[in-house]
Parts: sequence; structure tokens; C-alpha cells
Amino acid sequence: CIRSQHTDRSEATAEVSLREIFGQLQDIWSATFQADAVIWRMWTNHITRGINPSTWDRAVLDSPP
Repeated sequence: CIRSQHTDRSEATAEVSLREIFGQLQDIWSATFQADAVIWRMWTNHITRGINPSTWDRAVLDSPP
């Protein structure tokens, strides 16, 4: 599945894409890891920074960096 990347005017990953990845991470990993929202957001940024959007679904399944 190739994910369409939403970007803002500066070509940064749009908030809607970040929220989607954030939710997926929590759905998959919240039973294993407990963290404040800022940590989940850092993980989200790690996944979406410089990685082709088509690989995000796979990256969400990888354990935290």
C-alpha cells in the first residue's frame, strides 16, 4: 500500500499524516510501552523524517529507535 503524503506549504509532513502515524503507533505499541504524548510524537517524527511515505506502514511495526 502506497500512502499518500500530505504536506504543508513548506513541504513538511502535514499534521494529518503525523496524527495518523501517532495513532497507529499507540494502537500497536501501547500494550508494550507506556510513554507521555511527547515521546510518541518524537517516535512519529523519527518515522516520517526523511523516509519515503510508502515505507511508513512497515516502520510503524518496527520497535522503537
